[in-house]
Amino acid sequence: MESLDNLTPKSVTGVEVLERFDALHARGELLWEPNEPIHVTQDPFDAHIRVSPALVTKPYNPGDTSRKPAFTDDPPEYTLCEVGPAHKLILNKYCWVRPQLILHTLEYEAQREGLTLRDADATWQVLEMLGEGYMAIFNGGPEAGGSIAHKHVQIMPKPGWKMFPERCLDETEESTSFDAVPFAHQFRALPPDSTSATIFASIKELSESMGIPKGYPAHNVVLTSSWFIVLPRTKAEIDGCAAGAQAMLGDIWTKTHGQVRQWRSLGPMSVLAQLGVIR
Repeated sequence: MESLDNLTPKSVTGVEVLERFDALHARGELLWEPNEPIHVTQDPFDAHIRVSPALVTKPYNPGDTSRKPAFTDDPPEYTLCEVGPAHKLILNKYCWVRPQLILHTLEYEAQREGLTLRDADATWQVLEMLGEGYMAIFNGGPEAGGSIAHKHVQIMPKPGWKMFPERCLDETEESTSFDAVPFAHQFRALPPDSTSATIFASIKELSESMGIPKGYPAHNVVLTSSWFIVLPRTKAEIDGCAAGAQAMLGDIWTKTHGQVRQWRSLGPMSVLAQLGVIR
């Protein structure tokens, strides 16, 4: 990139994102620390628990009903590009992975209202810019792990291990759920000719099949270049163990080592079942 303050108005590459991330981190303006996961073996899928001190200072106000925009003061150096007519892609200041991005609506829209076709289109554009190593997560509402009320999608690298939808789809592309998982979910493989419109239609179809949003307004979506998953939520936290979308797939992030001990004491799969819809 030409300059730390030079915006990329149309698009951005993965290399450019890392350059900007590392420059801000070196200046002490972006919070992130390297970390190693604690691997917890369990059935039907393992958990990988990490500690991220950046989460301690991360703003948290998911129940705000003021409809006040949360992203009106994006620093220019954090801005990567605008995506379509209604979204902006920025670097997250409070990061548990390298890099971590936020795709937010320019005008206020409520996080609990769920993804629209325009949101899906902007998210798919970003994943196409950055490549297959990235994933998008959406925490739809406070009970789904959402931390702020203004609608946003988080973009980050996929973990270094295969999450359970990918493992199932490696065995058969027709698979849509993993029967051994104790909470409700549906996933689907994405054909090579997928478009944002077909992806959004599939997300809506699977959501409605599980009672989202009528029965369970809170929900998570994880989208990659080759598959997506949707799951309804009932709680964001239980006994000090909180989870967003990626945690429901075994990629668990905590603020302290005490929280790691709590997760291990209660058992990750038991916690995740109670945070979702037990089936």
